[in-house]
Amino acid sequence: MIQVIFIFKSDGKNLGFIRDNYVFSRDGIYLGWVEKKEENNLVWDVEGKYRGVLREDKGNYYILTKKFEISPISRIPKKVPNISLPPDPPKNIPPIVLPVDAEDAFGEL
Repeated sequence: MIQVIFIFKSDGKNLGFIRDNYVFSRDGIYLGWVEKKEENNLVWDVEGKYRGVLREDKGNYYILTKKFEISPISRIPKKVPNISLPPDPPKNIPPIVLPVDAEDAFGEL
């Protein structure tokens, strides 16, 4: 069975999910991929632009970026993966308080 990780925005709303290191919106739209680098899981969007880091907080996952950080150089975009039906989304969760220098990486969704 393929592991699915649900991801949330800091306001507690379901952003989507990660399956096989690919990031999808809650509607199953491909958003990017996750790449392991040292102790961090870096997240890249469909165009290969750095979006942030996958963070875990109390068993829930978020993709966050630091407002004042210089982003890594863009990557070559990955081929769009085969898209299957999205899993049933979880309910929204209570919001979290972000550090002053952090924000949601996919805040526009």
